[in-house]
Amino acid sequence: MISGIFYFLCAAGTVVLVVHKFRSWIAAPPEQRPAILPVCTSGIFVAAGFLVAVPIVGVNLNWLTGIPSLSVIVLGVTTMAWVASGQTMLLYWRHSPDCAWRIARWIIAIYGTIAAAQVTLFILGGPPADLHLEFLVVYAAAPFFGEQMALHFLSYTVGMVSLAYMCWKWSTEQTTVGRVWLRRGLRFTAAGFLVAVGFGAVTFVSIIATWFDLDWSLLSTKVGPTLNILSAPLVIVGMSIPVWGPKLPGSLQRIAGYPAAYRAYRRLQPLWQALLPIDPAMVHPYRSVADRLQFDLRLLWRMIEINDWLQVLQPYRAAPVAAAISERLDSTGLTRTRALSLQEAAEIRAALATYRRGDPSVDASARPVHGATEPAHHAFASERAYLLSIASVFHDHRVHDALAAIPGLTKPAPASVVTSP
Repeated sequence: MISGIFYFLCAAGTVVLVVHKFRSWIAAPPEQRPAILPVCTSGIFVAAGFLVAVPIVGVNLNWLTGIPSLSVIVLGVTTMAWVASGQTMLLYWRHSPDCAWRIARWIIAIYGTIAAAQVTLFILGGPPADLHLEFLVVYAAAPFFGEQMALHFLSYTVGMVSLAYMCWKWSTEQTTVGRVWLRRGLRFTAAGFLVAVGFGAVTFVSIIATWFDLDWSLLSTKVGPTLNILSAPLVIVGMSIPVWGPKLPGSLQRIAGYPAAYRAYRRLQPLWQALLPIDPAMVHPYRSVADRLQFDLRLLWRMIEINDWLQVLQPYRAAPVAAAISERLDSTGLTRTRALSLQEAAEIRAALATYRRGDPSVDASARPVHGATEPAHHAFASERAYLLSIASVFHDHRVHDALAAIPGLTKPAPASVVTSP
């Protein structure tokens, strides 16, 4: 059951890689397509092999076709096909198309012959019982079937050795210097192929042992499948890591910053909620669940919305009101940082009240945009800290007291509650 799920997941992961590479093949110029095509063909054969290895798929393939144990020979042929296409892929990556093809055609011919030999031996063995993964244990010593499986695993082991050598050798060459993720991918892939060598070797030894009446089936039923399960993720990671590896540091940084972004997003709620009635149309719409889950992006948009609304309020901020608020707060003996936050919150609330009256100030205070003169790489963090400091005291009683002490200022009515997007 577990191995079936694993094989299915490996097939799905390989299909994703094939789709990505196929899109790259479509977009690539003609001279680059020969290097991409073997990746697609190899991936197709790998996915097909993993899919047929799933018991429910293999058993039903036998039943639908009416050919007993057909899934066994399908696995044999697809495995030889992907070993050949994997070596072809590496040749096209390292050499010119002409040079790669001169070698690749021999590889294709050799593994094509091996696949044909397996089919022939399977047919000569006569109609077997309808088995799937159990075929190896039941028929390891049977005429023709035993030779077919021995040929398969010997060819597989030699192919894995060749692939591991090609990947590791390439990772040490000058062509990969400075291409960190390609080098890591090649070494991951080489490690996966070496583990696969172990799978092929122990299974081959187990088959040969049955010819001498030795029961080493533990190698093919326990050790081999375990090694096979370990090898597949390494190869899939190695083949795909040059694509997603360069993005990994940024992704990890975003994940690490997710809790802080979420907390900041929620802490800005009081300020955002109070300013929302100015123009609800300025709120950025989120069109998908993925957008809603990216709180770093939502935090950015919330800050943009707040700043847009503050720009609308700018003409309603009067210098006399600011001076009166400052005088009131100075008498409280607060620290400078705390007083500045309360000052800004009180001025915004006063401007909001004036805005609701529709009475822009004739003596609007000219204030620079916060953070405008700061280095770009500090601007976002500085702006976030600035807005958070205001939001944290926006409904503070000292802000209310400062506004209440200003003669003639209409205190803002409570904002209507609007659901945060």
